[in-house]
Amino acid sequence: MNTPIYPHIKESLKTAILTGRIMPGQRLPSTRKLAEQFQTTPNTVQRATTELCKTGLVTRQLGQPMIVISNVEQIEASRQKKAIIVIQECIRTLKNLNYQEEEIINLISLSVDQELTG
Repeated sequence: MNTPIYPHIKESLKTAILTGRIMPGQRLPSTRKLAEQFQTTPNTVQRATTELCKTGLVTRQLGQPMIVISNVEQIEASRQKKAIIVIQECIRTLKNLNYQEEEIINLISLSVDQELTG
């Protein structure tokens, strides 16, 4: 099955914004440069960036490059929303494995401890 690449491009750019690799107020690379980077066509990149604009993390004005919004609070809210989605997916998976609420909390706590202590 052929999965379209544009969702991957959109998520990659979104992650770059949420992690600070692309900073608030910074221009995104041109469509041509992104097409080279992702080894795809400019039309595919255009579709991905159009979808990215719908997230509100970037702005685009006709004839101007796309720019990451300057509103750091809005970027942080999007970052937190993404983190919550990841955690909720983890919890659903653990529930499907028949773990109970207290066990899930203990497993998450244990995982955090292990991750932080190496």
